[in-house]
Amino acid sequence: MHSTGKSHIIDLKASDALIDFDEYLSEIRTYLPSLNEDDAWIRSGIHIGDKYKKHISSYRLFGSQTPEIGRARIEVLLVKTQIGVSISDAAPHCADFIRDHLTRTGTDAAFVALIPSTGEGWRTFFVKSPLHDTVDIPEDILTHTCSGALKIHIRKSCGLSDAAVDGYFSFGYALFDDTVIRAKAKEIDKSLRYLKFCDIASGSGQMLHAMAGLVASLRSGLNKYLGSHADRTEKNFTEQFLTGSLYASDYDAGSLEILKTMLRIETDKKIDDRRFVWGNILTEDLFEGMLFDVIATNPPHMKQDEFSFIRDKLESYASFSHNTDLYCYYAEKAFGLVTENGGVGVLMSNRWMRSGYGIGLRHFLSQKNITEIVDYANIPPVKGISTPLSIVIGSNDAPSEDINVTVVEDADHENISLYVEEQSAIQTLSALSDEGWVFDPEDTTALMNKITDIGVPLEEYVEGHICRGILTGLNEAFAPDRATAEKLIAKDPNSSKILRPFLSGRNVKRYAIPTVKKYLVFLPKGITDRTRGDLYPEEWLCTQYPAIAEHLAQYEEKASKRRDKGDYWWELRSCRYYEEFEKTKIICPTIVKHISATMDTNGLFSNDKTSIIASGDFYLLGLLNSNLMDFYMRRICTELLNEHYEVKPANLAVLPIKKISPTNSFHVNRKTDIENGAMALSKLCSMSEKERSDKVNEEIREAERAVNKSVARLYRLTPSEISLVENY
Repeated sequence: MHSTGKSHIIDLKASDALIDFDEYLSEIRTYLPSLNEDDAWIRSGIHIGDKYKKHISSYRLFGSQTPEIGRARIEVLLVKTQIGVSISDAAPHCADFIRDHLTRTGTDAAFVALIPSTGEGWRTFFVKSPLHDTVDIPEDILTHTCSGALKIHIRKSCGLSDAAVDGYFSFGYALFDDTVIRAKAKEIDKSLRYLKFCDIASGSGQMLHAMAGLVASLRSGLNKYLGSHADRTEKNFTEQFLTGSLYASDYDAGSLEILKTMLRIETDKKIDDRRFVWGNILTEDLFEGMLFDVIATNPPHMKQDEFSFIRDKLESYASFSHNTDLYCYYAEKAFGLVTENGGVGVLMSNRWMRSGYGIGLRHFLSQKNITEIVDYANIPPVKGISTPLSIVIGSNDAPSEDINVTVVEDADHENISLYVEEQSAIQTLSALSDEGWVFDPEDTTALMNKITDIGVPLEEYVEGHICRGILTGLNEAFAPDRATAEKLIAKDPNSSKILRPFLSGRNVKRYAIPTVKKYLVFLPKGITDRTRGDLYPEEWLCTQYPAIAEHLAQYEEKASKRRDKGDYWWELRSCRYYEEFEKTKIICPTIVKHISATMDTNGLFSNDKTSIIASGDFYLLGLLNSNLMDFYMRRICTELLNEHYEVKPANLAVLPIKKISPTNSFHVNRKTDIENGAMALSKLCSMSEKERSDKVNEEIREAERAVNKSVARLYRLTPSEISLVENY
């Protein structure tokens, strides 16, 4: 068996002889033991799309397998080429044709035999539906996740020290004093032979294959102590793991059927269906109380509104909140399914570390013995995944004060296990907070603590007046562009009464007066019933704002389905602070490379990718845009790709703002310097690009240097601390 280069298509066999259909079906039955051969048909002509007719003449269904529980289907197909078309020429077109067929029919996968219309020869494939295409996780990441969890089980079940286990697993194994391993070889081998392993979100099986390879390699490595008997081969060890140690579950029945089928293709041994359980592991006891020695998994990521149908059943989880991502529940569940000697390895997004929705999981993990964390920070280690990852390794033992932490800062490292050996550091559990897990060097941690102690939380400084921008639920309807807004006003001047200048986060730049490119149809909850009098609601809308009513009518179906609408489909959600947008305020965009803020005195509204601070304080504006506050925010906010990070109202709320004592002339003078600098920068940065000469740009740079210098003096930064901030 070999891959064609596309993970969704597996080449099985090929021959120049005439195909024996009975023999072919007999082989397929070993892969699909409950094949239904009564499900059969033949198609040609109009059933083959025009782009395939040049190469394919007909196709036939020999049978299908569908599980008794769960929606899944795998077919057995025969495809004939057109007369004169060779198998090699038809093969790539056949693969695409089958993929289209699987997508169109909702079939999960198919065994395919490709034969010529005349003459001898055949070629067989196993093809997965595009719906089951997966992102390939690098092997070193999978293996490291597995080895971390397996180390815990081996250490505890065989009574080994951390040093002995680390040496046994290490890349530097050849240099390791293996006296302990030699003495414990039989015990270790037995532990690996009878291991009970489960992947609770098995998907395409990447994690379990990594574990199978790891176990086989570790057992093979024991041969120098136990002897190289004929049956002690990596192939046999792999098959023993797949047939005797492996358990798996997935909420997608199709993925699970494909996985079982792939395993049957890979091994001559019998795969026990009872070990592969379809269902929702988060809400069901799929394994009837069974506990496992090791769980390693890469759970799915899904925002809570995408799995709201089970939301009520998740309230017992420590990770539960109104917006917790699905992977957090899987991480918590993994710890609940391992034995006393069990180890857990979870490969997941790293956003749980600093996001608001991750607070429950952080608190949960702080009560477990987390032995290792690998944080990919803002480096995406996997092509096709935009979110940086983390690896969490632990057990249900009482928490240890020391956690082995590796922050990955080099995207070009060769192997994550080697990188961890060279770059890991000890992080104390007591230094971590439920509010956010940030792994910093000692000097950075000391500076963060110093800044925090000097200031008061921004939320306190502005008396709680920090708000998220407006969420319309349907921007295409409620946030028309400038040209559309002007047409609406031209058609009905009354439209101007409910059209407000509306900013998106990308329109907000440091200090600059924002450029308005969109407008908000401002019909807040309650406005209809307050002003319609005796008119019916829709009659009021059409009478009062006919152009707006006509514009919104085309979006009625979508607008009606919003969860966050007002009393009627044309109204915005309820919001207690709409009036704050019409006042002087500071606006901050959510997605930034450097913290940004601008002063708005024009009553602009802004979307949910911004935050507003009800303040006209230029001292505060200067602080927000300073290097020091950027340094602080980058440490507490969720990191994104390309050095960007996400600033939410909750992050802004804790920003330490230095209160100024009116009797302290040093404080007053520094405040004045920052205010004047912020005012000057607001004017300079609001100039258009055409107006900005080299002299103006230098004035901007000089003014920012002056503000940063004043902020550093106000917060009593030492030269080394200033260097840390500027070079971070």
